[in-house]
Amino acid sequence: MTLNYKEKIEQFCENKFLKEGFFKITMDEIASEMLISKKTIYKYYPSKKDLVQSVTENFVKKLHSEAIDFLKSDCSTVEKIENITSFIASNFIMVSEKFFFDLERVYPDLWQLLENQRFVILNEIFGTIIENGKAQKVIEDKPNSLLVEFVISTIRGIVNPNFIMFNSLSIQEAVESTIILLMKSLLTNEGYSQFLELKERKK
Repeated sequence: MTLNYKEKIEQFCENKFLKEGFFKITMDEIASEMLISKKTIYKYYPSKKDLVQSVTENFVKKLHSEAIDFLKSDCSTVEKIENITSFIASNFIMVSEKFFFDLERVYPDLWQLLENQRFVILNEIFGTIIENGKAQKVIEDKPNSLLVEFVISTIRGIVNPNFIMFNSLSIQEAVESTIILLMKSLLTNEGYSQFLELKERKK
């Protein structure tokens, strides 16, 4: 399918912004690299903020869509948790810290939008998984609201720019440590044994 100009601009900027951040990238630079006029960009995106917002929303939508596919799969509850958590984390790993730092510093309202959307998505996905996991006795028998909030708070903390910056961590280091902590806290002994078996099979 042939992309129109709006789709081409968004796709180009998504790849560039997520890898490099956006603060130092000008509209002139985007137009020059795409071999189009700046007027063409402004036709679809009246400001740089509009372009950044479009990239941010598109990124979240893709995560939501693919995470739902994992949720609908036929694999075990423990494998769903591992797959979805690893998927979400790996997608954030691929995004440069600069993008998150720029978003929080330059457009705090868009950073809050990202946080809010992430909360809704994680609540929807992990609420279902936790309910099923408790029935299968692979997730601790604690109140659903408490477990969901624990998972959401843990994952949201993975890409917190302030946490990463002040603790001299990379996103990957934060992700790997947090997944292990999450699994140890959330799963029963049987569930954690299944998780370790999955990790071994995937090596």
